Order: sequence, then structure tokens, then C-alpha cells
Amino acid sequence: FASVSEDFSLANSKRSLHFDQEFGNLETELISKIQLNQTQDLLVLPSGKVYGGPHTYLIKNKRKDSHHIIQDAAVKDLPYYSREQAINVQLEGPSIRIGTEHYKATQVQRKSGGGTYGIERRIGYRALREAGIKKEEARILVEEADKYFNNIGITKETQTRLPGNRNKTE
Repeated sequence: FASVSEDFSLANSKRSLHFDQEFGNLETELISKIQLNQTQDLLVLPSGKVYGGPHTYLIKNKRKDSHHIIQDAAVKDLPYYSREQAINVQLEGPSIRIGTEHYKATQVQRKSGGGTYGIERRIGYRALREAGIKKEEARILVEEADKYFNNIGITKETQTRLPGNRNKTE
């Protein structure tokens, strides 16, 4: 994402969104329901979750508890990766307060596993689901993360690092 306006446009005072047609029927239907929040320049998923795209969108709009869909610590050494441009969603937090959405997602990301982007995206999906994100919306968010990583040359087979907070034995 270079800017929200590249992927989304407001036309004739109606909210209209333009998305790739790569998603299946369910995703296409859900994506068409995502609305552009005109006052904050952020996207809102049907459930009301704020999806800011790149990390910088959430920061720019003074949103707290930005959660990287793909754990930053796992991919920070990949060529062309940018923490600021990686896809995020706002979760209720903070991540250190037991019981919050952000805490629940972070706990999933601490479990053992990892080593490739394909594994990291599955961990990211499980983290979103544990945080209470609906299946369809979690899939949309992971697919948005995939777009970002595919654009910088990352595939499911790309090797990633094991974050230091990952349990090595489980």
C-alpha cells in the first residue's frame, strides 16, 4: 500500500471500494462491506475492527495497540521488509494486560513453531482468531499481509527467523 486512495476511492459521495477479484465469493462479499472511515482515513471491518493497512496508518491516526498480522520479530530480517509498511490491525490492549484481544493474539505468537513465511501466516491467522476476529475477517487480514509480503518477493517457503519470545518446547 502506498496510500489508501490507491486501493480505495470515494465516488459521487457514495462509499465505494475497489478490490482485487482474487478473493472467493465470501471474501468478496465481506470486502464490499468494509467501509472507509472518512474522519480517520482508516478502514473498518464489518465487525467494527479498525484495519489500518500499514503500521504507519494506525500510528498516523493515533491508534494504539497496532498488531502486526505477521509477527515483526519473525520477519524483521527479510530483504525489503519494513515494520512501518507491514499490515496491522487495531486490537484492544495493551498486549501485556491479561485477557485483552492484543494479549490473546500475542500469546498465540509466543507458542512454538515457525521457520517459514507459510508457517508464520498460519500463526498469524490463529492469533487473530484467538483475539476474537471472525474467520472471514481473519482470512482477509492474512491475505492483505500476503499481498504486502508477495510484493517484496516473499513466498510461503521463504525462511524466517524464530522470535526470541517463542517457546522452544511445546
